[in-house]
Amino acid sequence: MSATTVRLQTISSPEAVATSSLRRSSWVRPASTRQAEFQHDRELDDAIPLHSLQPTVSAREVPFSITDASRTAAIITSVTLVTAISTLLNGLTTVALPTITSELHIPDSMQLWPSSIQALTTGCTLLFSGTIADALGSRFMYLAGTILQAGFILGCGLARSSAQLILFRGLSGVAVSLQKGWGGGKSVDELWADVWSVKGDLAVSRELPFEAMEHYEQALTYFPDHLEAIIGLSDMLMDIYEEKMPAEEPEPPLIPSNPAISSQTSKSANPPPPRLTTAKSSFASAGREPPPNARSKDPTPAQLNRLAARDRAYMLLSTLTKLGSGWDSPEAWFALARAHELSGEVGRAKKALWWVVEVGESRGVRGWGESVGGGGYCL
Repeated sequence: MSATTVRLQTISSPEAVATSSLRRSSWVRPASTRQAEFQHDRELDDAIPLHSLQPTVSAREVPFSITDASRTAAIITSVTLVTAISTLLNGLTTVALPTITSELHIPDSMQLWPSSIQALTTGCTLLFSGTIADALGSRFMYLAGTILQAGFILGCGLARSSAQLILFRGLSGVAVSLQKGWGGGKSVDELWADVWSVKGDLAVSRELPFEAMEHYEQALTYFPDHLEAIIGLSDMLMDIYEEKMPAEEPEPPLIPSNPAISSQTSKSANPPPPRLTTAKSSFASAGREPPPNARSKDPTPAQLNRLAARDRAYMLLSTLTKLGSGWDSPEAWFALARAHELSGEVGRAKKALWWVVEVGESRGVRGWGESVGGGGYCL
């Protein structure tokens, strides 16, 4: 039967073609044929030679040495002492800052530089130090940073002027950036967040809160779980709620070039307040508050901005302490207690303050993220 005949038969009677196809599919081979095919396949399988598995990679002896216990103890002791001394010196510098400024005659505009310049130079040289560590190794960088930090600390102690003190403090910050445990898995975004967070701290020390908020926001765009940036930003948001600072940066007034015009403008801009001629309210005269229906029910836009600032601070701190990297930070728990107190949740504020005490008492020289994780010196 040709292809044309089959096509014509399909077009004319499709039921016949379907019946013939079903008849062909229901045909089963005899048992003897299946047994012969099975026997043939078995003979082919038996004819395949079997070989024992051999290792494809030659065994190499890897040298394994156990570090001496005394050497391990010496490394741990040195790392602990270096970190403890660095933290102690930063605290002593902050406490003794008034005495330092008076003895070295540091001007008022630069009084906070000895305490903040170290953190600034540390944050600005993190990326550069990480690049050098990739080429030279983290162990060499740590040892070099420790030696340089010791030398710069001695230079700070022997400084005889404010310029020398600020210079050696800045160089000690560069040495600290060499000891950050390079090769431990800190991302570039987190390093950029450190830089912007330090810039925010510097803006706070210069009493520029709105510039500091911008820097903290920039740090959170790089690393949303940054501890210092969240705490600094949350404190400012709660200050906005308590009306310690305005919600928006005030615009500077326009100063005219002619002093005569400025004096006339100031006199005309500040007229004497008019005397009130209206009668006092009955509620005010009786010393009673107006009824609830007399007061405005809807909050003003300024009140909404304050509430939004408080709620955002609470959200950031709650996420940081429960799901983020601030679960072992007393500063984060203290800021969260303040947010609970501003929200009227006194019970939760007490619990958060107890967490501050417990975490602070069990806090070690180095944080868990640096010791257990990859952010510290590895033996």
